[in-house]
Amino acid sequence: MNGRERLTAVFQGKRPDRIPWAPLIFDDTLSLYPARIRNAGPVEFTKVVGGDVLWRTSACRMRNDALKVTQREGRGRVYVKYETSIGSLSEIRRRTRFGAPRIEKYPVETANDLKVLEHIMDHQVAEPDYEGILRADEKVGDSGVVMVFQTTSPVQSLTQAWMGLSGFYSHLLRHRSDLEGLMDLMHERNREAYELMAESPAQVQCIVENTDVGLASPDTYQRYSLGHIKDYVDIMHRHGKIAMVHMCGKINRLLPFIRQTGLEGIDCLTPSPTGDVDFRRAYEVFGEKFVVHGILNPTKWMPPDRTPEEIEAGIDEIAEGVLDRPFILCTAADGIPGIPVERFRAIGRIMRKFAS
Repeated sequence: MNGRERLTAVFQGKRPDRIPWAPLIFDDTLSLYPARIRNAGPVEFTKVVGGDVLWRTSACRMRNDALKVTQREGRGRVYVKYETSIGSLSEIRRRTRFGAPRIEKYPVETANDLKVLEHIMDHQVAEPDYEGILRADEKVGDSGVVMVFQTTSPVQSLTQAWMGLSGFYSHLLRHRSDLEGLMDLMHERNREAYELMAESPAQVQCIVENTDVGLASPDTYQRYSLGHIKDYVDIMHRHGKIAMVHMCGKINRLLPFIRQTGLEGIDCLTPSPTGDVDFRRAYEVFGEKFVVHGILNPTKWMPPDRTPEEIEAGIDEIAEGVLDRPFILCTAADGIPGIPVERFRAIGRIMRKFAS
């Protein structure tokens, strides 16, 4: 099987010729490598080291004619301003050595800020970008599959991007009605975007959540997020698409609720210590046909002193519980440059032994 056939078999609940390995490799992963590797790009790099390409791209562009966004930089920070006709929001992002800047000050802090954000969401429009999907699919070719993604659900969007954790729960206590009204509006805009995504040519589609019980307790997830995710899944299913969700945190206590959404699988499901889900536990909850794109614990392969034998032992430990199940191994290297190329090649060689 080639990469496309191998991954497609897993997403369809069929048995591939071997366990696929679809690492997360982006431009930032390659940023410290020689120019010839950087210029070839992540897709070619994945192919060369023996991986299967699960490429991620957006299905929609977001347009907002009522919003003006400006940025300025200084002293290692990015200052962002969101301007509207009824007021503005300000955000401060702190630059890090690698990866995306971290939010130091969230845009929404007051009840008035909440109204400005509602104004922004009220004017947000999703537009399809199917040409981008087709270009990505042509680039990936038979080496893998293009998976399209769309915006996060309201709770995750508010806690991760607009309010932060303390801001969200503070507004939930003091301005519950207003916040719930905003989430209803955000959900309606998301539904519009997911309808466009579901109409796209991509068969594998993903909700990007980054869910974690540290952001949403089981009660919060059941009250707000479960219904939202189920709505998005229903839209994708109505168009005959495979519905995945990206969740790479501690979600073990949420699994029974996530099961109720009807998803086909979880992208980047993560065991302890970064996450808290054993892959066998996932199959117990969701059933034997559930698709798990599971993370290899970074401590098993990233440290400079890890030998090929130790890496193989870590992979063997996972394989023992997922053989003959819809499983894709993931090594997350997004935002982590400088990992020796031979480390990736070693994983590629190891994965070839898990043939049916």
